[in-house]
Amino acid sequence: MSRGRRPTSSGATSASSPPSHPDSNAGAARAGWLQPLEPAGVRVHAMVAGDEDAEQAVERYTRTLAATLGTPPVLDLVVLGVGEDGHVGSIFPGHPALEERDRWVVAVDDAPKRPRQRVSLTLPAFTSARCLVVAAFGITKCDVMRCAIEEPTCLLPVARTLRGATRAVVLLDDGAACGLSVFRRASGT
Repeated sequence: MSRGRRPTSSGATSASSPPSHPDSNAGAARAGWLQPLEPAGVRVHAMVAGDEDAEQAVERYTRTLAATLGTPPVLDLVVLGVGEDGHVGSIFPGHPALEERDRWVVAVDDAPKRPRQRVSLTLPAFTSARCLVVAAFGITKCDVMRCAIEEPTCLLPVARTLRGATRAVVLLDDGAACGLSVFRRASGT
């Protein structure tokens, strides 16, 4: 990182929940670990749900990223959780947004889980980050993380994101790691 440059982070997805709502990813991230970084000069570009429709939110957030980070925008850090189906952000298996190559932000109007209308960064935004952190916790993530890490042809969004990343860190607890061959050898199972 160049001297004097402030690190940047972004929210990967936004649903219809304001940051104060218990379902808000942006609110949870800000309260849990982003807010303490702000005095150090970290700029956080959270996707915040507003009154506009999803396409308007996409355009607004795309403009924000371009104005702040240039075109194409490159984030310093993207932190992603993983769904039980292998989705990251609001990019779900088999959804057309998974194939997006040109846009950095898309509307997902028909998400397979609630809320159905979302705004998400795309795989190109995730994979171009200077550092990508993927965190998966719990036994329900075991199979998707084994596929993502050990199967070179795995097509899950988390796998495609990890394969395309410039630099990636994967955080797993014992439950999410239980299917990995290295975990099974280490634990004797």
